[in-house]
Amino acid sequence: GVTGHAGLFGSARDVAQLGAWWLNAGRVESAVPVAPATFAMFLALQQGQRALGWERCVPDQDGRRPRGCGAWWSAEAFGHLGYTGTSLWIDPQREVVVALLTNRTFAPRVRQSARAIADVRDDLADVVALADTRRFPWAGAWPPVLRVDTAIAWDQRTLSPPRAVVRPPR
Repeated sequence: GVTGHAGLFGSARDVAQLGAWWLNAGRVESAVPVAPATFAMFLALQQGQRALGWERCVPDQDGRRPRGCGAWWSAEAFGHLGYTGTSLWIDPQREVVVALLTNRTFAPRVRQSARAIADVRDDLADVVALADTRRFPWAGAWPPVLRVDTAIAWDQRTLSPPRAVVRPPR
């Protein structure tokens, strides 16, 4: 049957444009105007890290951030994950949109393929955040290794010891 949760399909350009529309709270030429209160309603936390259709990049009660926003995105950031490994994250503080489109969730040689794509999403978010040294001069402190390099908890046969990840200053 047809359901509302079965996917939003588009090109990388279209997904990025949707992200830009949300980044600018609908203030994009030729876009249908939306009241600022509507955007605020969709981004207000409803339960835990969830808003209406989005996850917010805020720590949960155990201090974990949602998968996909990495360690460096602001608490204002919001995003959404797709089943096939896709994601769209928007950070108003950094004025950045990251659209990741993939078409595969299962890797035959990786037992924990959901964990693998989660690491790719977080690494991409961190690399984008750390590349913005103009407005965030401390951002040049790159992690010593990316999550995908260690493949932690992907497959017990290839498990690597955890390595330190550089965290942003508080």
